[in-house]
Parts: sequence; C-alpha cells; structure tokens
Amino acid sequence: PDRTNWTSTDEVANGFHNPPKVLIPECLSGPYPSHIRFNLLPRAQGKGMGESLVTCVMESLKQKGSLGVHWDISPEHIRHLNFYTSLGFTTIEMSSLPANQLFLGKTFSQCEENPIEDAPSEVGVLKKMHGPLVGDKSNT
Repeated sequence: PDRTNWTSTDEVANGFHNPPKVLIPECLSGPYPSHIRFNLLPRAQGKGMGESLVTCVMESLKQKGSLGVHWDISPEHIRHLNFYTSLGFTTIEMSSLPANQLFLGKTFSQCEENPIEDAPSEVGVLKKMHGPLVGDKSNT
C-alpha cells in the first residue's frame, strides 16, 4: 500500500495486522520465552498507562507459567530504553546482533525480588485507558 499520507496511527494499526518478522535468537527461548510489544498513541503516553499495561501483561504471563519476557528495540529509542529499564528490564548480552537491535529481558524470578504489588486487573487497565466499560457495574 501507498504509505505516503499515513499518520502514526495508520502505522500502528498496520503493525497490528502486519507485524514485522522478528528473528528470535535461541538463547531467549529458555529464560525469556514471551515476546512483548506495546504501542501507545501519543495521547495515552506519559500518564502511567504504559506501566500499568506492561505490569498487567507480565503478571498474567507469570500466572500462566511463562518464565520471563523479552523485548527487541533499536538502541536509538532512548525513551523506550529508559522506560523498560525503569521497570527492571536488563540488556541481554548476545554475541551477534545487528547494530540497530538490542534485546531487553526480565525473568519472573527477577519480579519476585521486586514484586509487582497491586498489579492492575485487565478491566482496571482498560478503564484507565478508555473510561467506564459498557455493562460494567463494578467500582474498580
């Protein structure tokens, strides 16, 4: 498709329907088997929603038996690097990576050292992002 007039929202929507092919190194499959990817629209950034969303997803993955998560990123995305390192993600050292790719990871044993307290429920995250949900009569 012609992307000449695409907005950042168009790019994000396209990414959901046509995710990029990511080659996951074998060394990640043991300690960091879950790959996460989040994109928030600019109007949702800087309000704590990203942290709530990541925390909620990590808690759910942990409860379902995942050992950890990883995230691939360009080293040029300093804001993203700062965000994930603030959540306890660390750089995963690998012998051969393209210069434009970096992997960050967090095992759930690391989470137990720094427990995720009061992890928000999926409904709580959705309400924070979108307001009251249709048909929801709870106060949470």
